[in-house]
Amino acid sequence: MADKWLRVCALVIACAAAVVLGLAAAFLVPLRIADVRVPVCLLIVVLGNPVTVWFAHRVGDFGWGALAPAVAWFSVMLALGTSRSEGDLVLTNDWVSLFTVLLGGASFAFAGFFVVRRAAPLSFPGAARLGDR
Repeated sequence: MADKWLRVCALVIACAAAVVLGLAAAFLVPLRIADVRVPVCLLIVVLGNPVTVWFAHRVGDFGWGALAPAVAWFSVMLALGTSRSEGDLVLTNDWVSLFTVLLGGASFAFAGFFVVRRAAPLSFPGAARLGDR
């Protein structure tokens, strides 16, 4: 019973980390140093998002549940990319914002693919005979 609660806590921690990474990346999109654009947010999403998937899978020991951090991250990106009635908008329509969402989604897709692929190997009829040839 305690093992199940630890697995659920690991999944919650992974989702919370994905939310924090999403917030950090979104608010670092307009970062400039001496009037030069510094896209640090791209490094955050490319390096941080796969870690959350790995953590949810490895520590939480969930198969498809390892993709829950992606749902949390995309919900943050959706919320911050939508304009409010006051006119507040965090993710504007520029190349850094677009690449942040694109590379963040791609990093979740690649990490999720490898995690799910290792969790449940593909099997099809005749797979054992395929290697005998």
